[in-house]
Amino acid sequence: MNHENTNNLQIPDSYLDNFEGIIPPQDLVSFLEPSEVPHTFFNKLAQLSHSEKSGQNVGIFEGITDAKKYHRRANAKVITLSVLNALTTLESPLKKSYEQSKSCASVVLKDAEKLTSSYCNNRWCLVCNRIRTGKLINGYGNSLDALPDKYFITLSRPNVKEELLPNEILFYQKQWRKVYKKIKDKLRKTDLKIQGIKKIECTYNSEENTYHPHYHIVCNDELVSEMILQFWLEINPTSQTTANKIFPVYGNDSYKEIFKYFTKFWSTRQIEHKHKYYQDTRKKKRKTLGDIYIHSLDVIFRSMYRKRVFEAFGINKQISEEVEAIKTEYFNLDSSNDIFCWSGEDWLNGYDYELSGHRTSELTKLLIQKIIY
Repeated sequence: MNHENTNNLQIPDSYLDNFEGIIPPQDLVSFLEPSEVPHTFFNKLAQLSHSEKSGQNVGIFEGITDAKKYHRRANAKVITLSVLNALTTLESPLKKSYEQSKSCASVVLKDAEKLTSSYCNNRWCLVCNRIRTGKLINGYGNSLDALPDKYFITLSRPNVKEELLPNEILFYQKQWRKVYKKIKDKLRKTDLKIQGIKKIECTYNSEENTYHPHYHIVCNDELVSEMILQFWLEINPTSQTTANKIFPVYGNDSYKEIFKYFTKFWSTRQIEHKHKYYQDTRKKKRKTLGDIYIHSLDVIFRSMYRKRVFEAFGINKQISEEVEAIKTEYFNLDSSNDIFCWSGEDWLNGYDYELSGHRTSELTKLLIQKIIY
């Protein structure tokens, strides 16, 4: 299946696949407008689509399915290193931790059918975030799938300036505890339960230079979800009603997006374009990817440092968000032992043989150019 942008450009799924868990597909499709990116990009995309018909390099793997796992990991490492190189220019309390993350998954040990590497477990590392996402989906998936109905809730308050963000995040936690206790008390003598999972997310508004922490919640019941929203608005009277909302979750895959993003490296911005349903010059606004603001990312990472992002409620399990320091994966490989070291876009052994055959895409190159120091 291919995605289309509003100018009917065919964007192969295989081209967007490496950005799963990094940028929402709809944001990428919105970004890939001829008015937004250079014409040379589309020429190279056409060349790529043609070359894909002849297959892809798979490195040491037997097929593309296993190789793609490391293609995605390599793409995440390319983007992470570009952002970390910028973050380490700041005089941040996290500077040492940023430096340490540069070595995450830099060496891959091959021991017969096993590939082993070490990981940094930091939230600014897209390599670790992808592993964390899979761990959380596997850990909570069965419990959430078992809920007969699911509703997605967004809870928010007005944006805040940089200096207020750490206390605002703590205030969110305090307000949620009030809402949760009130609902538990309300449901005590009924058959209803409050069950689900909550995530705090924070984004940056570059036009206003403000920060927007907010909750995303998957909950088990429509009435309970309405109670959550009602009580939240009661204790947060300055919140905009339109920014706080509920809608049903259809299927057992759509809710999994909640596990993918704590913050997005790229900001969003509003642009005007002509409405396709009118012949006149009326304009409408749409969102597209903005820039990567390094200072604002550091503000968010510092404000959320060592704070829990995900929390289950009414479910008898809490899955750790930690990524194992050493992780081993099994593949159908030959029996030789080897060491592969990161080389800039793939891992190479001592004979310059590639681990996965990954090549940094034109889209990745274009997106990391949007870093603003």
